[in-house]
Amino acid sequence: MIIDLNQILSIFNIDYEIVKENNKLGGASLPKQFNQGGEIRAQFLSRKFSLIYDPDKIKPEWDQVGHKKYAMLFMEDNLGVIYQKTGFTSQSGYFVLKYDNVKYKMYKVGLETGYVYPIYDGSTLVACIVADKSIFNELNLYHIYASSKSYAYIATVFGLYLDACIQLKHGPLITSPSFISGKSLRKKYDPAFIEKIKDMENKA
Repeated sequence: MIIDLNQILSIFNIDYEIVKENNKLGGASLPKQFNQGGEIRAQFLSRKFSLIYDPDKIKPEWDQVGHKKYAMLFMEDNLGVIYQKTGFTSQSGYFVLKYDNVKYKMYKVGLETGYVYPIYDGSTLVACIVADKSIFNELNLYHIYASSKSYAYIATVFGLYLDACIQLKHGPLITSPSFISGKSLRKKYDPAFIEKIKDMENKA
């Protein structure tokens, strides 16, 4: 499944559309005071969910190992948590979504052509987010490639979280990498995966 997560013009909030070609699949809204504690309300097809940034509600017992940044509650049918896990270097950290007894990981990979964000379910690559370099009017755009509709949903959650973290940092999306990832991190990204998803879409 191939979808786009687009920022759209809005006066009071930071709004998003989730689209597949010309068909709208959902959307989301992030309040501009999000950095003071706020809630992203979103819908992907029939699934409604929220990401809530409120450090007081993050329970430390959820994850005692490692350092976390920008932890948010993920609320759908069950309660989950999403955060950045930092490492000793800027390249050793990753993103984590824990939900419904599953732990998903997303990695930030810097390539010569820009940033990509491969997403894993265990050891399996299931989706990839590509940050579009053609930012217009400071509106960010992400292309999502996923092996199924359910993984497209997970990737959408990660994509909204990623953009919310940019809002928390008070800065625009950086599309030109400030670093080129090393071999071990680059292995997380498989360009053949995206070509496989494109081929599946063409045959559908």
